[in-house]
Amino acid sequence: MTTRDADAREIERLAGENARLAKELARRDAELAVIGSIQQGLASKLELQAVIDLVGERMLEVFETDALRIDLLDAERGILTIPFFVDGGERFDVPPRALATDNTVAGHALRTRRPLVFGSADELAALRERVGIPKAEVGGDEVDQSLAYVPLVIDDEALGVIVIGKRAAHAFDDNAVKLITAVAASLGLALQNARSFEAERQRSAELAVIDAVQDALAGELDLQKVYDAVGDRLCEVFPDTTLGIRIHDRAAGLMRYPYLWHDGERRSLEPGPAAGFGAEVLRTGRTLLINEGFEAAAHAIGSAMLPYAPTYPKSQLIVPLMVGDEAIGMLTLADLRREHAFDEGDVRLLETLAGSTSAALENARLFAETQRLLKETEQRAAELAVINGIQEGVAGSLEFQQIVELVGDKLRVVLGFEDVGIHWYDLERNIDHALFVIEHGERLTLPPRDIVPGRTAARMIAERSERVG
Repeated sequence: MTTRDADAREIERLAGENARLAKELARRDAELAVIGSIQQGLASKLELQAVIDLVGERMLEVFETDALRIDLLDAERGILTIPFFVDGGERFDVPPRALATDNTVAGHALRTRRPLVFGSADELAALRERVGIPKAEVGGDEVDQSLAYVPLVIDDEALGVIVIGKRAAHAFDDNAVKLITAVAASLGLALQNARSFEAERQRSAELAVIDAVQDALAGELDLQKVYDAVGDRLCEVFPDTTLGIRIHDRAAGLMRYPYLWHDGERRSLEPGPAAGFGAEVLRTGRTLLINEGFEAAAHAIGSAMLPYAPTYPKSQLIVPLMVGDEAIGMLTLADLRREHAFDEGDVRLLETLAGSTSAALENARLFAETQRLLKETEQRAAELAVINGIQEGVAGSLEFQQIVELVGDKLRVVLGFEDVGIHWYDLERNIDHALFVIEHGERLTLPPRDIVPGRTAARMIAERSERVG
């Protein structure tokens, strides 16, 4: 080998090394760019979906991938959501699925907390057959030969999975997997921060709603105004739901509906027997949250659709209004379109509002009861005044007509009526004597008249005879 040949080979080797280093540097730059984008979202405290969209779009660009999906675990509700899914340039909306029944490759990676990389569709099919995972139905028509499933894990807590697919086979080498893993770690931190920020904001919103309702209820003693204050505020928080306040009339055995909101407007509904889920909440006094399988559960318990709703809800939240150990009614939220529409934050908010509402309703009830007793006491005092006046007249040896006059005047004052009549029925002679008659404030003198069958006097005498007999 000549010196010239050796130099040429060395130049070729150095060129190859430079190309490799350039490729490695490009990958490193891409990694830093993606991670920098995530950190930028993290620093700006973007909302959860905004962080996900930012990362998803950036990864599509950097990896020149044909498909990208981000699955997130909602541990509170036990579901997997898919907030980002692009395949073949088309974005897909995929409904949440329950983690307990999830049988997907992404769910397998989430549970094992280990990256899964497939260089061909056959490799993926082999795993599906070995683990017992059915073929996925969601996505574009073309098959991705290369797929990487990388879980998002922070402090051994699984938060979700990044799924990347390419049409070409064996598209992901070790360096690509390392980059995806690094991005997953950064995305996990960003999600953790965004979720904390979202939870803090949600809690602040809850407190604002609670404060507003409590301000509206402070000192309110009108029952309907209590219902309206709570219902109107809940409509602001849950504008796209069917919302109601139900009150159980135990004496009548009926459920009443003082506040109903459906399809953007107030509705009315006639009282009816407590049944289905409402009856169950009254019986147990416990919150009921149904986020999936609602129609089957409704059929099982005998819960019918409300007349104004075209379909069964997909999700429903019912929180009892408790006074002591008794459920006197409930607050209800229903979403006709989405499963898993309500989370623990919604439950917490509604239970807090239910406590405030129950206290306000009990105060209003006690006030109404006090007013009723006061009115009865005043009525009884008036009755005693009439009786005492009559007794005083009798004790004073007043003539019969004077006693009648006294009673008539007392009744006018006590009852506040302009028309008062006192009649004496002479049953032996079948005559009606008008002893005291005032109509429209004017005293009338009427002669005795026969008691005619079918008229008022005759009917009163007959009814009296039937009661006595």
